[in-house]
Amino acid sequence: MSSHQRPAGREDFAVALVCALCLEFDAVCTVVDEFWDEDGDQFGKTGGDRNMYVTGRIDKHNVVIVLLGKGKVNSATAASDLRTSYPNICLTILVGVCGAVSSTDENGIRLGDVVISDSIVQYDFGHQTDQKFVRMRVSSTQPPRAYEQEGSSFKANIQSGAGVQQGNVMEFF
Repeated sequence: MSSHQRPAGREDFAVALVCALCLEFDAVCTVVDEFWDEDGDQFGKTGGDRNMYVTGRIDKHNVVIVLLGKGKVNSATAASDLRTSYPNICLTILVGVCGAVSSTDENGIRLGDVVISDSIVQYDFGHQTDQKFVRMRVSSTQPPRAYEQEGSSFKANIQSGAGVQQGNVMEFF
């Protein structure tokens, strides 16, 4: 029996975990402490929302997990539908390899690494010259201040050597 109170509705979810690949979706589901929808979709969604959601709890956080469709249009639609069906989401985490291949370089990004960014770069905004691809400079909206501070704290711990290593990343949020 759980000591955590079951959410009353979609408004009680503040964290979304977004996955681009089925493999990532399955991996995220393995860290859910308690599923809220084992007996079917308890919370529903708004009309026209085509997403398939899994809801549950990770530590003290009610989370909604969504698998994106292929391509930017499907991803944008999924994000829009998520925002409509779960209006109180204040933290969305893109989970997975983001289409990257693990590096064999000791200093490269590898599976299991946590990457925290202070900006967003769209991979296809730019143009090709004879020599290289030139990315257009596009400013993105800044994350909420509270997340900037938590992210800075997290990065400071990593840079000082006090990193999380085997710790729980969700503690920082």
